[in-house]
Amino acid sequence: MANIVTEHLLLIPLTIVTIIIFSSVANTVTQNYLQQQNLLIAQDAVNQLATTLQQIHYSLNQNEITPSIVLKTSPLPKTILSSSYIVRGALEIPKEITVGRKLTLTLFLQGVALIVNKTIVLTPNTIWKDSVLSSLSSEANIEFQKFTNGTIQISFK
Repeated sequence: MANIVTEHLLLIPLTIVTIIIFSSVANTVTQNYLQQQNLLIAQDAVNQLATTLQQIHYSLNQNEITPSIVLKTSPLPKTILSSSYIVRGALEIPKEITVGRKLTLTLFLQGVALIVNKTIVLTPNTIWKDSVLSSLSSEANIEFQKFTNGTIQISFK
């Protein structure tokens, strides 16, 4: 009889500790998985925007294309992860004028407190007009303007 009582005294606390540790580990693993999923979704969105910018830019950069203005509707949905967002761009102009310019797009997800960057390389004749793409805007567009000297200005509208 003493063995049964001793076993219960040892096994019951051990079982309770095991349940607590298991639930804690399961919660941590789930949270890490969700954070990684959110990051991948946000990265996919900013990659899609960057690809669109790059494709239209290189199309306009052809000599056959005359000076013009091209408006492209944003490829991003109204919300990402059920959150509103803004995208900002920053153009890095290298010291050498023949080297491509780097445009860094930064996506800020407001409900999830997540920031994702994507950098693309554009031609040396690119300029960036400081602007913000907001999911709260009724008309979220990207504007490309090609000038007579071949310069291409990109901005969000």
